[in-house]
Amino acid sequence: MDIFIGLEIHIELKTRSKLFCSCPIPPYHLSLKHPNSYICPICTGHPGTLPSPNKAALEYALLMALAVNSKVAPALNFSRKNYFYPDLPKNYQISQHHSLLGEEGSFTFRVNNQELTVRIKDVHLEEDTAKLVYPEGRLKGAKTVYIDFNRSGIPLLEIVTHPFRSTPFEGRRFLTEFQKAIRFLRISEANMEEGAMRVDANVSLPDEKGKPGKKVEIKNLNSLRFIEKALTYEAYRQSKLLSEGKTIVQETRGYLEKEGITVSQRRKEEASDYRYFPDPDLPRLTLNPSYIEEIKGKLPPLPQELKKSLVKEGLREDQAEILTQEPGIYAFFQKVREENRDLAESSSWIINELLSVVKDNSSFTDIFITPKELGGLIAKVKTGEITRNLAREALKKSLSEKIKLEDITNEIKTPFLTEEELLAIIHEVLKTEEKTVLEYLGGKEKSFNYLLGKVMKLSSGKAKPADIFRLLTSELGSGLHI
Repeated sequence: MDIFIGLEIHIELKTRSKLFCSCPIPPYHLSLKHPNSYICPICTGHPGTLPSPNKAALEYALLMALAVNSKVAPALNFSRKNYFYPDLPKNYQISQHHSLLGEEGSFTFRVNNQELTVRIKDVHLEEDTAKLVYPEGRLKGAKTVYIDFNRSGIPLLEIVTHPFRSTPFEGRRFLTEFQKAIRFLRISEANMEEGAMRVDANVSLPDEKGKPGKKVEIKNLNSLRFIEKALTYEAYRQSKLLSEGKTIVQETRGYLEKEGITVSQRRKEEASDYRYFPDPDLPRLTLNPSYIEEIKGKLPPLPQELKKSLVKEGLREDQAEILTQEPGIYAFFQKVREENRDLAESSSWIINELLSVVKDNSSFTDIFITPKELGGLIAKVKTGEITRNLAREALKKSLSEKIKLEDITNEIKTPFLTEEELLAIIHEVLKTEEKTVLEYLGGKEKSFNYLLGKVMKLSSGKAKPADIFRLLTSELGSGLHI
């Protein structure tokens, strides 16, 4: 079902310190282990404290705005967004409203073999709130709530899209590609399970003129899979209401993962409800054109661009997709490729061999073996110094037992079969697979691959593929096996 989807994407920037104070931003696991330990009077909203903007946060935010082709504002003002909630110690959040960092951008991605473009309404910078912790695990039924201020004041980048007509699956695909882009910019880990990327979705059905109808905001979306499910359910709920002659209420709803439904939380606020006004404690920031150009020069190639380049060079689209799913994987692949100058073999070894062993793609930056070692292993296979099967086993042993790959391969003495021994195996296969041989001689070329596989299996990795191919072709051509 086509619906209108508007997304508000919140990204925690991985700066060293918070947005308006010098408190360090701890790794997620330390923040959980030591609540209210990375705080100061500024990020806990003590009266009389003065905020000071973080230059690195502004640079990261500007990178994002430029990456989505936004029009960057020449000057910025921070505003106070006023509302009352336990996670907001000052009773206002420092955000941007009167002048936004970036406006009217776009993001293009591929889905179902076609390109789709989502228009970006704005990109703006704000401080994160504190975190509410419920001992019972969720708000519903909770008797006690604790407040952890470790998160309060962390730089938060909000990217707001214009409503786009799409399907829940395409909405999820957009967020998947957008998350990759954020990681390649290296401005955030964007891990949804850690709260480093949070998404609110506005859903509306097309009216009789094909325009967005009344929108409903859905919160508590903490995984890409649940986002697709929530969009699907909400589209069904609204459609059912209209079919029954009922009215859709503009409101905020929460998504319950276990039940797979959305539930009403409160009426949907408008901008006027927050009584925005410029923050008198923060100066107006002027962005010189030379500074903007300097940041633009730091923009790295993003996954969509890298995929196109790899496909143009000869890789399949699915291979390019895998190699660009994480910046660590792509960087490793490029270094391996530099070592052996072989695009196909480098991609094959990483996709088919390395990724099958390294389950956690995010650990690619500190993987035990180096690109140089893997490149050397590929070279040994290509020259016939070691068979692919033995090389594969060496790779697995190196990663599992933390032994240097070179030490393992140096100990391997490949017991290659003699030509006579290999011919004996080929004759045995041709004798037992007489029907397949006749099919090949009758013009069914695919039968050759079957025979080739049989010989390779019986040779147990002790014969070079090139030798098997040469001798098998020769024997089939001679007709001596008949």
